[in-house]
Amino acid sequence: MFKDVDENRWSYKDIERVTRAGLMSGYPDGNFAPGRGVTREEMASIISRQMFRERLFADVLPHVLPALVRLGGGDGWETGVLVSPEGHLVTGRDLVRGREKVAVVREGWGCVDAPVLAASAHYDLALIKYPGPVSNYLSIHSGEVLCGDHIGIVGGQPGYTGSFTQGQVRYSGRQDYFRTDAPLSDGSGGGVAINERGEIVGLVVSGPDPVDGVGLAVCLKAGQILVLLRQNSVPLNY
Repeated sequence: MFKDVDENRWSYKDIERVTRAGLMSGYPDGNFAPGRGVTREEMASIISRQMFRERLFADVLPHVLPALVRLGGGDGWETGVLVSPEGHLVTGRDLVRGREKVAVVREGWGCVDAPVLAASAHYDLALIKYPGPVSNYLSIHSGEVLCGDHIGIVGGQPGYTGSFTQGQVRYSGRQDYFRTDAPLSDGSGGGVAINERGEIVGLVVSGPDPVDGVGLAVCLKAGQILVLLRQNSVPLNY
């Protein structure tokens, strides 16, 4: 996991366990190196992540999870998120490529077919309409996503809506995307990025960066989700 820590060292399993839980971050070049004291900055990061995690599990996730669904297409399953009381769903574009309908599975509601309303030609986003009103949906954050913000990633391919990881925004310099150090697998596309209020701040559109290998991902900002919702007549022949 970290090149500066020998796998046989007494602390290795603790480091591995805490990192996978999202309570600590480090870099292969020696951050959190053995024998070096933890800085105030690093300790603050650890405690802050724990505080964020406790708030999510106690207050936020019970509200978030019912708004997530499993979406089925020809290539498998992916996560979708309900974003309006009318049943609008947002997910990744690849799942709906060339399709007019996809299967939607909700906890306690079974499986239904739902029409694809739109797919963005420029962003990895698609809009689907669940057939019927819903009471559980998530609001979309309308503000800026800033470097250092804590986020949680819920769900992801192949549609495990109950999966959860956490991290921080590491780069938000572009208008349309931000990057996060939240642990992600190669199949995390479609996962929903939420803030401490349970608002959607983005959707995961790619997994770990193959160059640095520290779990970086590219996510779409909420502003582009709003654009897709307003322009839900975008043709599907993209």
